Amino acid sequence: GGSLLCCEGSCMRSFHATRKAAEEAESECVSLGFTEKEVKDMPNFKCRNCQYNLHQCFSCGRLGSSDKSSNAEVFQCVNATCGYFYHPRCVAKLLHRDNEVAAKELQNKILAGESFTCPLHTCVVCKQPEDKSASGLQMAVCRRCPKAYHEKCLPRKISFEENEEEGIIRRAWRFLLVDRILIYCLKHEIIDDLGTPERDHIKFPDDETRRQSSTALRDSVALKRKKPSMAETYQSGTAMQFKRKAVLDSYSDKREGQKFSKLKITETSSCLTTEKKSVLTKVGGSSFKAENNKISAQQLEPVRPTKSDKPSEGELIKTSKPGVNK
Repeated sequence: GGSLLCCEGSCMRSFHATRKAAEEAESECVSLGFTEKEVKDMPNFKCRNCQYNLHQCFSCGRLGSSDKSSNAEVFQCVNATCGYFYHPRCVAKLLHRDNEVAAKELQNKILAGESFTCPLHTCVVCKQPEDKSASGLQMAVCRRCPKAYHEKCLPRKISFEENEEEGIIRRAWRFLLVDRILIYCLKHEIIDDLGTPERDHIKFPDDETRRQSSTALRDSVALKRKKPSMAETYQSGTAMQFKRKAVLDSYSDKREGQKFSKLKITETSSCLTTEKKSVLTKVGGSSFKAENNKISAQQLEPVRPTKSDKPSEGELIKTSKPGVNK
């Protein structure tokens, strides 16, 4: 109710243009947000869906291009009083619920340019079309999904009046549109404070882009302004220390492995102990066996690096005792 601004595009919808109009209608509508001056200065009005030729499928709710000159995705019902669009697959499944072959054929025909009449023009109960000249055969159409009833076929719980004793809430309205009853079918939960289902059913083309841009900008600003706390700084520093230590330990283990792989046994007999064990060692590719000898740590001499295995600058080969010069 209240003062409405009618879209002159193909959707044929009406909107509360200003907050004042929405407040006067007591509808809790957020409105389009125009000022009264902006509305007065408009030579004509088209909603953003009609401006960009991007309309919602009335079955699945997703936006799709309605531009027939450039790969249209959604197509409008051919009925002159209907402003709803559908994906061919969505409307074909609605019109042929129990026949996949017929649904596929209709889908292809719509894609090829054939017109169709959507389910809002056939009673979901008796499967008959509207007859405005006959009492009770006026259509009651759902405002949230493609379901319609003849007035005489309406379920009892879709009522024009509230009945607290029977737990019935109002779901139907007359006279909001000429020769048309508007309802919310039983599929949709009525919110007590609104008297309608949730009002999240309309999608304009730039809503998602605006939301993403706003979120990205807010996150970017917050990131620039944020300063690390003392705890975060300490944790970051400690983490770096642990990481550095792990790298150094790994490098040290590697170097130790290289050092002991190059050790050789000297043949100095004065250093032999009385306890003897067998030791098999490779030196320069040749092997020898020292039997019944125990070699102490003092007899392990590191191999001096040649030019080919000389360590890089800054690397040191650690040994337990200085080696004996040859």
